[in-house]
Order: sequence, then C-alpha cells, then structure tokens
Amino acid sequence: MSINDLNCKCPACGETFALGDALEEQAVEQVRAELSSLNNEELTQKLENAKKDAIEEGKRLGAKAAQEHAVKKQQQLEDAQAALDELKLAQIDKDSELQRLRHQQKTAISLKLAEQKSELDAQRERQEASLKLQIAQLRGDLQKATTRAEQGSMQTQGEASEIALEE
Repeated sequence: MSINDLNCKCPACGETFALGDALEEQAVEQVRAELSSLNNEELTQKLENAKKDAIEEGKRLGAKAAQEHAVKKQQQLEDAQAALDELKLAQIDKDSELQRLRHQQKTAISLKLAEQKSELDAQRERQEASLKLQIAQLRGDLQKATTRAEQGSMQTQGEASEIALEE
C-alpha cells in the first residue's frame, strides 16, 4: 500500500481525500515558496548587480564624457595659445618694421641735413671768396686812389712845373 491509496477525511469540511494528494500539494507549495523566495533573492541580487553595473557604466560614461570634454577644452586652449603666439609674432614683425622705418627715416633726415649743411658750407665759402675778392679789389682801388691823391693831378703838376720854370 502506498500513501496515495490511503484516504483521509477533512476535519473542517468532512470531505474525503487521498493522503498522498494532500501531502503532494503541501510539498509542491513548500517547494514553490522556497523557489519563490529563491527567485525573490535571485531577482533582488540580479537587481542589485544590474544597479551596480548601471552605476559603473554611468561612471565610465561620465568619466569618458568628462575626458572628451577636457580634451576638447585642451584643444581649444591650444588653438587659442597658437593664435596668441601668431599675434605676438605679427606684433613683433610690426614693431621691427616700425623700428626699421624709423631708422630709415632718421638716416634719410641725417643725409638730407648733411647735404644741406654741405651746400650751405659751399655757399658760405663761395660768398667768403667773393667778399675776399671784393675786399682785395677795393684795397687795390684804394691803393690806386691813394697813389693818385699823393701824386696830385697831372694838370696841377704841369702848372707847378711851369711856375718853377718861369721863376
């Protein structure tokens, strides 16, 4: 005889049932409850693992996005620095060109002043020579006039000689 062949009567309702069926249902319910609790624990564990994985993935993606952002900002900074360096070089070129032009202008002015001074010196020397020549001519003329004045006029000399002869 097996447990399935034994019949029992329910004390509450009075119905007759096979003892094996009742035990079997209880065992199935107990196994289901255990499986359900195992499933709940597994689901909770899986949920926790999924949560951890999602957090880790979020951290990884956030770190990657932050790194990409930092790389982008670094590139922008390098581009701005390169542009600044180019502007500084252009400014240095402009400054050196300005200095070269100023030096060239000063040289041109110095040459022009030297040329004008040379012309003025030459003109002054010509005037001095002309004045010296005039002075020499005037001295010569003065000498001649003095000599003539000392000699007297020819007519006066002739008359004086006539008077001397008459006497």
